[in-house]
Amino acid sequence: MEDIFKYFWVLLFLTVLLNGIILNAKSKKYIEQNPTLEAGYKGYIKKFMLFGSIPCLLIGFGNESGLTNSVFDYLIPNISNPIVILFHLMIVVYWVMRMRWIYFKEGAEFLEAHSGLLRDPNVTAKKIKLLTPLPIIGWFVMIILMWGNIFPV
Repeated sequence: MEDIFKYFWVLLFLTVLLNGIILNAKSKKYIEQNPTLEAGYKGYIKKFMLFGSIPCLLIGFGNESGLTNSVFDYLIPNISNPIVILFHLMIVVYWVMRMRWIYFKEGAEFLEAHSGLLRDPNVTAKKIKLLTPLPIIGWFVMIILMWGNIFPV
């Protein structure tokens, strides 16, 4: 049973790859309708898979090198483990990058134009900008609870 949690990062990594494959298959229909969007779809999916894989591989590195014991170590960031701290810092940096892209780099407009990347193909840039902060606020609350040792693990 211990091995499941030690190698949980493999499951996370495979999930990212599977989601990338699904997004690629789903986007083909939209690319056929508008071939000019192909580069946007392909680029987004590559970045999705790259940025999605890095946290999984970091967890794997931590577990395989012995710096962490399992995925549960990442739920207790205040143990001052450098890999765990790096993981949490990376999540914060990802969310800052996402906010910057959505609000200042026309990411919301990109997603509206490439609606095959989303569950709701009729979503607007305005709705994306309105809803983007919600999961980010949730993550920051969770991180604060974990760092404050308020979150029971």
